[in-house]
Amino acid sequence: PGAVAVYDPSNMATLFQDRAGTIPVTQSGQPVQKIVEQSGNGPALISPLGFADPIYEVGTGGPDAGKSWVLCGPGAELVSEGDVNLPFSTDQFVCFAFRAVGNETSFDHLYNSKGTNTGNASYRQPLIFLTASDPDRLTVSWGGPSLSSNYTDPIVGTDFTISTWVSPDERVVVANGVTKNNAAGITLTDDGDTGPLQVSWPSDADVRYY
Repeated sequence: PGAVAVYDPSNMATLFQDRAGTIPVTQSGQPVQKIVEQSGNGPALISPLGFADPIYEVGTGGPDAGKSWVLCGPGAELVSEGDVNLPFSTDQFVCFAFRAVGNETSFDHLYNSKGTNTGNASYRQPLIFLTASDPDRLTVSWGGPSLSSNYTDPIVGTDFTISTWVSPDERVVVANGVTKNNAAGITLTDDGDTGPLQVSWPSDADVRYY
């Protein structure tokens, strides 16, 4: 069926300063209130009312030269437009690139899909978060069980590309091309949770999304 949703925060042409998508982002330092979805299958991401806006930034030199990203600072969030939830499936794949610039609280969420029913973790698809008390650890929770990985490179200040997938046969986390976890599979269950796709919430971290 192809991709359910594709977002490219590094592509300025997909970014807008307003939720209606009428004022394009044209330079570094401008707020981002909408990111247009690229596959044609999923919802846009928007900055909700009452939250701080993410910021579009462009690297100016050194290892950041030629890079651009959307920075979600403390209090910033991106959610699927209209609080649309992504389709349920027992087979899921997620890939994204990020750099944590700061890691402030116990559970700095990077990605959360179907996350409103906190009393039932079996539907998570998935929850990905950092932990301030263990700054070299990244945790991926598909359903209830978590896959926690410690990294030689510090999480904060390092560019990461994370790929993770789940099926009834296996759960896998790959970071920068290295398999960090390969565990037994689980069968996700659909409890009817309608929680939206959430990026960088709840979180007080500073996170670049590429």
